[in-house]
Amino acid sequence: MILLINRLEFKYETYNKLKKELNERQQTVLQYIRKHKTITISEIDKVFKGYARNTLKKDLTYLVNEGFLIKTGEKRGVRYHHNAN
Repeated sequence: MILLINRLEFKYETYNKLKKELNERQQTVLQYIRKHKTITISEIDKVFKGYARNTLKKDLTYLVNEGFLIKTGEKRGVRYHHNAN
């Protein structure tokens, strides 16, 4: 059991050190949010018409999970903010 825990800790540290990679679309969305500070999914959907709404939602979720954005509110009141950290 201790050996397995050590292996998992090592894998976690290795993956945690990897650079966070963003695709071109995610980088563009992040730049837009940095410029406008706070946005909603509706705003992103209007600006990035070439992409499916669900794709943009997945990108926003990924950016939140990776610490690039902060999500506030619930349901229709959700806002995404640039994380200055």
